[in-house]
Amino acid sequence: MNNYTISRQSLFGHPLMVSVPRWECTYEMLYNTILKHMSRYVHQPSKDEEWWIDSSPEGVNGEVDMSNGYNKLVDNGDDEGVSDTEESVTEPPSLFVISSVNPHATIEVDDFKNDDLPLNLTNRTYVAVDWHPKAKKKFYDEKEANEYTIHESMKANLSPKVQPIKLSECLKLFMGTEKLGAEDPWYCPHCRKHQQATKKFDLWSLPQVLIIHLKRFSCNRYWRNKIDSLVDFPVSGLDMTHYAIDPNHGPATYDLIAVANHFGGMSGGHYTAYAKNKDTHQWHYFDDSNVSPTSEENIISKAAYVLFYLKKPEAETRKEETVTISQNGQLRNNEEDYNMDIH
Repeated sequence: MNNYTISRQSLFGHPLMVSVPRWECTYEMLYNTILKHMSRYVHQPSKDEEWWIDSSPEGVNGEVDMSNGYNKLVDNGDDEGVSDTEESVTEPPSLFVISSVNPHATIEVDDFKNDDLPLNLTNRTYVAVDWHPKAKKKFYDEKEANEYTIHESMKANLSPKVQPIKLSECLKLFMGTEKLGAEDPWYCPHCRKHQQATKKFDLWSLPQVLIIHLKRFSCNRYWRNKIDSLVDFPVSGLDMTHYAIDPNHGPATYDLIAVANHFGGMSGGHYTAYAKNKDTHQWHYFDDSNVSPTSEENIISKAAYVLFYLKKPEAETRKEETVTISQNGQLRNNEEDYNMDIH
């Protein structure tokens, strides 16, 4: 619910959410419910107070009185309309009138009738209240309406910072032992019965081009979901040697050459890609027919879906073996010793 005045047609105040009986809520019930929710900063006039009558012929401080326009919005069931003079109003007008509007409160959707019939309300109904100019000035406490108190619960960090998932954690989980659920049994050919078994994936050897497909979509019998967790993967130097169970398997280190991205959800989405030029080593971003250079810092994102790695030659891998520093300040590797002065 939003507020706005007849004279300036400008929104003000904070939106409210009110709960009313959908099938039997009349205009009067909705009016009283809204007024109750605003009771902290809206003071109701006394019964004998004729607040809508202006004793000055030219209006207060010489301003044009807009209350006549407000009175014309009130549906009193009189076919002859409302009198143009405020002094002819014997019953006090409402502090505001209610209309059904769009979510931005810029277009009136439905004209609410002030009668005893139920209003046409849904769980997506937005209403705006048009204040009587004199009522807003006299009974609406704008300072109090804008006041708020920060509850202690708002200061607490209810949701801890989510840390990115390492690609090594994904690989470890993928190659771990998994026990099948009771609803997914395995048929044993020996006992000829369905049993709860375990399954495990192992890598005997590693390919020249390694493609890692991240699990971005999760589904079961009841729901489906898009997984937007950030997976932190290395752009260069992905060592997969210890994942191969072949005892004679050689070094296997990979560099990233491309990434396929997915944006969207389960019902639809959009694919883009990053790819590295093998000659210039420049990364490029591919979005449909548009191709543009990009930096390596943009490669890792929540949209990463499929990773493409290229295996380094073994000779190049041996050159990048771990370098250690001895206690006497000499830099050593497996082939030569280099003297290094430490200042």
